[in-house]
Amino acid sequence: MEQSAAKERADERERLDTIALLTSSTLLSTVLGYRFGFGNQTEQFPLVLRYIDPGYLTGDFYVETGAVFNPRFYYAKAIAFLCHFASLPVVIFALVVCVNAGIAFVTYRAAREVLDGSRLTGWVASILALSVSSFQLGSVSDIRFMDFQPGSMAIPWALTSLWMGLTGRPVKAGAFASIATVWHPLYGAETGALALVGAVAHSLLALDGERTLAARLRALRGPMLGGAVLAASALVLWGLPGLAEKHERLTAAEVIGIFARFRAPHHYLPSTFAFREYLAFAAFTASAGLAFRAFWSETGRRRRDLALLAPTAAILLACVCGYLFVEVWPTNVAASAQVFRMMYAYKWLGYLLVARLIAHNIEAGDAGSRLLGFTALLATGTAHPTVLLITTVASCARAALGARIAALRGPLFPVACAAASLVLAVRYGMLREALMAGAGAAALACFTFVRRNGAVRLLGTAFAGALVVTALWNRTARFSRIAALSPILSADDDRSDEADVERWVRSHVANHAVFVTPPALGSFRLVAHRAMIADFKSIPLRAAAMREWYDRMTWLYGPVEGTGFAARDHMDRNYQQITDERLTAAARRYGASHALLYASTPSSREPLYRNGTFKVVEL
Repeated sequence: MEQSAAKERADERERLDTIALLTSSTLLSTVLGYRFGFGNQTEQFPLVLRYIDPGYLTGDFYVETGAVFNPRFYYAKAIAFLCHFASLPVVIFALVVCVNAGIAFVTYRAAREVLDGSRLTGWVASILALSVSSFQLGSVSDIRFMDFQPGSMAIPWALTSLWMGLTGRPVKAGAFASIATVWHPLYGAETGALALVGAVAHSLLALDGERTLAARLRALRGPMLGGAVLAASALVLWGLPGLAEKHERLTAAEVIGIFARFRAPHHYLPSTFAFREYLAFAAFTASAGLAFRAFWSETGRRRRDLALLAPTAAILLACVCGYLFVEVWPTNVAASAQVFRMMYAYKWLGYLLVARLIAHNIEAGDAGSRLLGFTALLATGTAHPTVLLITTVASCARAALGARIAALRGPLFPVACAAASLVLAVRYGMLREALMAGAGAAALACFTFVRRNGAVRLLGTAFAGALVVTALWNRTARFSRIAALSPILSADDDRSDEADVERWVRSHVANHAVFVTPPALGSFRLVAHRAMIADFKSIPLRAAAMREWYDRMTWLYGPVEGTGFAARDHMDRNYQQITDERLTAAARRYGASHALLYASTPSSREPLYRNGTFKVVEL
């Protein structure tokens, strides 16, 4: 009886520790460096605002052509509905908290169930998933986005689908993937496919005894039903409404030329990805591979554990096809699939495995292993995946060779590895991730080694709470300009010259005005609430509108050299020298009434307003 009561108390303490840690991680990942009105939000929020107010930016080309059925439709409609109860900044902040909490919870549960991991494994996996960006192959492989977007809404459901698939629950995998598909059709459908691949592998590998054809077919019934659920939801949500919308289709050459090469080669074209990102990917893969080897050996080489390799292999195969059928033999389907998005799932699976190895080290009895475990958690959250590889190799070397090589058993080896890792972290690290990983490591240390009462639990989360309070206080106090400690919760928090001139325009220029602006100033719609001719970030997704967008960009900002960010920067340099004659032509061609120019741009027109970077003129 006493033993049962003691176990219940221990379990209750563990549950409270888990709640405290996941809550701290959620708040940290939400507040540190929070941004409203940045990145992809500049092309998504205007559509939300149009659904809230049909009169919003009626003269804006992008908003007029984008406020129709498109891949952002359900997301924009849902946000617009919630904005009937609170303002857009409040709604987005609340959703970010919910999404981050969902990622933390799903990662914790998946680490425990998929890997039979301890609570510490789940804690570490959640910290990694929320705080570590790691490699950026394709520049869209984040699990938690800095700028909240449709993918943010989809990812917790998609990860749940992957968790269900890897634990042999394919129907639930299909159902959760269907929910993800509501918010983002690619994340939902493609992650659902990965989950079903994992479910097939799990079902077949679990046939330890009977391996006849009939048994294998029976094992595939669940994945087939899960696939039917996912296919039916995709058809109802996207297929049938898309067929009802009669519009032109882009050719493969147009999709590749305009969208992939001109607008976003950093997402679509592997030949343009930075070589350092391939190195980072290789280091991450090697670390995850070593962690899987250690896991598989420790669990007795169970055949069903090989199911983890099925979705990872599928992701790699899809990325190879994404190169071949986008750059070598271009096809519309491969370009539209955007397969490098699935690197987020590859990264998540790697985090689960690495978290188990880190937790194993922390739970080990010797100080050297604990040092390597905490170093991996702390330094991996701040630097290149090479840091993770150093600590992973060191851990595996000590486990495999420590009995025969005295130098590996002693303190010198782990101390040297930890020192090298921390040096790299300081040299290449990101402060925001360092703060989150540091807070997580501090909490883990308290929960793991000195858990005696509620005061210790409070101590373990105090650092996280202090960071959150400091960042929120800094919004008004402005005692620090560190980006991680300067969250922007609404447009009013932005003190840049860009936001300053946009606020002036909103207050002093007529609502029906149409502006010529720098090509990279997408935030103008959100803050100034005035129409624009075009900008580089906001590209409509319909064929005729995309062609028109490309024509506007090249006519107004051309001639254009390079692609992607290089093209954007070149267009921006062109715009800094735009002539009065060109502005007059823009007024005639596109109905522009005003222009937002750089302060240094020569113009005979008298500025209506100016600051250190920009000036407003009437055309």
